[in-house]
Amino acid sequence: MDITEINESLIRTPLYSAHIDLNARITPFAGWEMPLQYSGILNEVKAVREHSGLFDVSHMCRVRIVGAGASDFIQYLTSNDSHRLTNGTGQYSLLLNDQGGIKDDILQFRLSEDEFFLILNAGNTRKDLDWILSHMPASVSLEDITRETAMIAWQGPDALKQCASLLKLDYPPLDRYQIKKLIYKNQTLLISRTGYTGEDGCEITAPADFASILWREIMEIGATPCGLGARDTLRIEAGFPLYGHEIEEDVFPREAGLSWAVILDKGKFIGSDAIIENNREKAEKRLIGIMGTDKTIPRQGYPIIADERKVGFVTSGTYSPTLERGVGIVRVNAPYAKAGRTIFVEIRGKLYPVTTIEKHKMLSLSKGD
Repeated sequence: MDITEINESLIRTPLYSAHIDLNARITPFAGWEMPLQYSGILNEVKAVREHSGLFDVSHMCRVRIVGAGASDFIQYLTSNDSHRLTNGTGQYSLLLNDQGGIKDDILQFRLSEDEFFLILNAGNTRKDLDWILSHMPASVSLEDITRETAMIAWQGPDALKQCASLLKLDYPPLDRYQIKKLIYKNQTLLISRTGYTGEDGCEITAPADFASILWREIMEIGATPCGLGARDTLRIEAGFPLYGHEIEEDVFPREAGLSWAVILDKGKFIGSDAIIENNREKAEKRLIGIMGTDKTIPRQGYPIIADERKVGFVTSGTYSPTLERGVGIVRVNAPYAKAGRTIFVEIRGKLYPVTTIEKHKMLSLSKGD
């Protein structure tokens, strides 16, 4: 799409000019103008799997929850057990509605007892903020720092070594899900060992006016700029869920394979009563990964056929450069959500055989595990 065709009401990240300088293909996404690709999705996926890549993820909402009682509020607001967190640590968690459905999946970090840092999905920003504010006690406040900062994801087997070298940190610079505040070139950075690619790496929140400098320095030590196209392919290869695909407001966590992020014994939280009630029933739908035998792509919405009837549909699908075949995630009737089965994707009236596999194990096949 030509840049001039994009609606002027879309928001540009602090790195927009850097993307234009790199001849990135720009696309509208969740209200933002974002780079879809630079050198090509296949090349960018390869860079992340073999070396390191960097992504502009500034479109994701970043908020601080501050005040006396912040810890107890986060414990009630989200599904995971935030009371297990110590200062400088984080966890994957869910925002649930009162019926136990998934409003969003988030990252939450404890900076101190009275300060938490949350990362929310860009497409759910307004909905999530309204939901959080509607439950927030008077002793706690919310600060949205999205527009005054940028966020860079630095991913791949070389990413942490490069990060330690650039920022003059010991290696490894962080433990998994650890978050650290540091000063680099007189700028305050927040760096966490997290990501959305299936590779190790980190995500850095930096002041908006420093982002382009940091981006250029990361590129100069060997990281390849990557766009949303590669990021989506990488997350599907890794079996990670995406809101609007694997998770939605009418999907229970166990239907999405996310029960591990719901800690019922921590006490009452939003949606907990509905989750307990749902757990008493037999799950009707489950998610499972699939792998094809060729480059045919199982796209979102395609029917899944088994025993000569429709048993589900594709939630996400792509061509995997890593596995060199079509791969995807499907929601199927629970009896069919078992690894090692042959089922079929219906594409334009033709049935293509695919093999089911635990979605988090797809990448391990390429690594010989």
